[in-house]
This record gives sequence, C-alpha cells and structure tokens, in this order.
Amino acid sequence: MREAEEILALTKRLMSFRTVSDNPKELRRCIDFIENYFSGSAVCLKRFVRNTKPSVIITLRKTKSPELFLVGHIDVVPAPDKLFIPRVKGRYLYGRGSSDDKSQVAIMLALMKHYSRQREKPDLGLMIVSDEETGSKYGVQQLIKDYSSSFAIVLDGGDDYEIVTKEKGPLHLKLRVRGKTAHGSTPWEGINAIDKLINVYLKLKSRFPRNSGWSNTISLGTITGGSVINQVPDHAEMGIDMRFISDREKAGMLSFIKRMKGLELELVSTGDVLDVNPRNRYIRRLRKAGTKILRKSPKIGRMNGATDARFFFEKGIPSVLLSPVGDGHHSADERVELKSLEKTYLILREFIDESIRKQPQKKIIK
Repeated sequence: MREAEEILALTKRLMSFRTVSDNPKELRRCIDFIENYFSGSAVCLKRFVRNTKPSVIITLRKTKSPELFLVGHIDVVPAPDKLFIPRVKGRYLYGRGSSDDKSQVAIMLALMKHYSRQREKPDLGLMIVSDEETGSKYGVQQLIKDYSSSFAIVLDGGDDYEIVTKEKGPLHLKLRVRGKTAHGSTPWEGINAIDKLINVYLKLKSRFPRNSGWSNTISLGTITGGSVINQVPDHAEMGIDMRFISDREKAGMLSFIKRMKGLELELVSTGDVLDVNPRNRYIRRLRKAGTKILRKSPKIGRMNGATDARFFFEKGIPSVLLSPVGDGHHSADERVELKSLEKTYLILREFIDESIRKQPQKKIIK
C-alpha cells in the first residue's frame, strides 16, 4: 500500500522537528512543512499564530463547519536529542512523538491528501495545533470559538484501536500561602509557610480515594518556598493536578478550596468531563468501519487523561479519541506499531467513505 509508506515517511519527518513548547522556531518550521505538503492540492488552508503557538486548519471546502474534524497536535514533551531521531526496530517505530502525536498527524495528512485528489470530496477538515501538551490555551480552545463540526475524532488516545468516549475532567491549580520568617535555629518564632502548605495538601488528599484507576485523583506536581536553608520560609507555592469523573465533584472540590482561609488560589486550567453517548450514530459507524478493517469490533474505552476532545464536547460537538497502537508516551521508550499506522488510516478512510457527505469540487482553492 503506497499510503503506508507515505505515512511512515511523514511520521519520521515530523518527528525530526524538535517541537517542544519553548521552541517556537521548530513549531513554526513543522507547520511550514505541513503547509508545503499541500502545495498545489485542492484544499483550503488557513494558518493561525497565538502567543508564538502556530496552528493550521485544512478543509476540502470553503467552510468553517465541516461535517467531520480530525484533530491532532505537533508539540511534544521535552526529550534528549537522540529521541528526535526516528528508529525502526522490529515491529515498532521509536522516538519522541512516535505515538504522541506525530504518527497520528501523519495519518491525517495522508488522508487529506488522498481526498484532495478525488472528484467527489467529503466534508472533511483537519485541525492541527502546537500547544496540546501545555493546556491548549492557544490552539483548539481558541479555534473552536470560530469553527465547528457535527463530529470530531481526536487522534490522541486509546489502546488497541478502542474508541474513547470518556475522559476525566482536569483541574490544575496553584496554591500559595504566607508565613513569618525567623532564624532556622528558632523555628517557634516564625510561621513556616511550607509546613502550612503541606498541611493543606494532606487535607485535600484525604478527600480523594486511595485506589487508582477510574476514580478522582490528586497529584502534587510542584512545590517551592523559602529563600535559604537556615531561615523559616514566609512563602510557599504548590501546583496540584486533580482529575474528576464528574463535573459536579470537580465543582464541589473547587468550592471547598476557595473556602479555605489564608490560601491564595490561581486557576491554571480546567476542563469538563468528556462523556459522549456511545450510541451516537457517528460512533456506531466508526465501530462498523473498525470491525470491517480489524475483523473484530473495537471496544468503547475511557481515559484518565484529558485531551483536546473536551473543547469540542464543551461546545456540544460529540468527540471521541482513536489512535494507532503505541506505548511509552512521554518516556524514553515511546513507540508506535508500524502495522497499526496503516490499519488506523484504513479505519478512518472506511468511516469517511461511508459516513461523511460528499460533493464534487470544481476547482483547486489556493
């Protein structure tokens, strides 16, 4: 299959860009590459830049509301230079971005190029952003204000071709407290801000279940405070990551924290719980397409993490996640199964061919 070779080549090329959040030059170069990939193709392409974070939307019609949006991101978490060199070993492609999210972007690009050559074109759009790993404040969260669709597939999650219809709702906060300085040899003369902050965290943690998995969770991500080792600190700050299985419980926790005295709160980011009805007609058709390609029915799944799917869902647009088979996200062992790239491409193509409206395209739109 010619497309399989193209997808692998595209993935390797995309992985070579060091698209971490603090490297705007590489983010821009990667979006340049995507734009150039469609040079001369019958597509409508619009580029955006917000706070140095570039995004691109590509459609086959001149519209801001295609029936289907495919969504992905080019940004990755930091890694040593060697992980930006794609490496094929056995059944897998290794390297940063191989499974999160460069291979998925490559699949989308190949799909759009395929359909741009067809006389009858589906009502399809791509949304590719560069700040998903840092909260999507300048990507999907902004683009969705002006763009819409009937259904969205975010290629950024799921195991073994499962269709993810549920995600936890994130709540990321920075909490600050003040204390009173004193010499480290006479701590009773001061008020230790770090001690106060630890007590706050332990109080919050006691309100979460101890079990892992599909339950509310809390994680202390960062903690800072004080100036020197032999002084009682008069200031401290912590960053906490909470995930909720219901929006009601998330709102209740936020209200509880706001009522705590002597605590300064900064809302870093939040998002609704993703909970799409698996009986949705698009999801049924996507499972049917998966069954045809895989010879088995894809499972309906759920994820602990949060993705850009939540922004579509918050706007009332059913959105799910789908990905090729991969593992080791954000680790030195990040990898994607080579055969799964072609299978994911074929599932999406089968779904688009059978489920998304088509009409002739009269001319190339530049």
